[in-house]
Amino acid sequence: MTITKFDRDTIRLIRKDIDKALEPIKEKYGLDSLDSGNATFNSNEFTMKIEGLLSKDSEAEENQARWNMYADAFKIPMNGVGKQFEHKGNMFEIISLTPRSSKFPIHAKRLSDGKMFGFPTTVTANLKP
Repeated sequence: MTITKFDRDTIRLIRKDIDKALEPIKEKYGLDSLDSGNATFNSNEFTMKIEGLLSKDSEAEENQARWNMYADAFKIPMNGVGKQFEHKGNMFEIISLTPRSSKFPIHAKRLSDGKMFGFPTTVTANLKP
């Protein structure tokens, strides 16, 4: 197959092949994931991000360490990463704390669909064990 221009369909085909080609690299280095990320393109060229993750456990540990380091400053309870809370009838799980984001520093995943949201620190008052 010869590509004459880049469009949404050709980028999807290329992405599929790139992800397949990345699989042995992921295995070789013991990564949890190694995938093609966001792509931008015009008819003549494209750019695609490659995203790798060492371990989901190490990411969670890093997020928990950051949370605990800033807990006093943000007046939030220790060990909040992974805890759940209810907001407007939906359940969320805390993923991380972003100290530079003063308005919505708490990042949480909606459990029903996995979509990420930012929240103010006041949501920690409703944490479930």
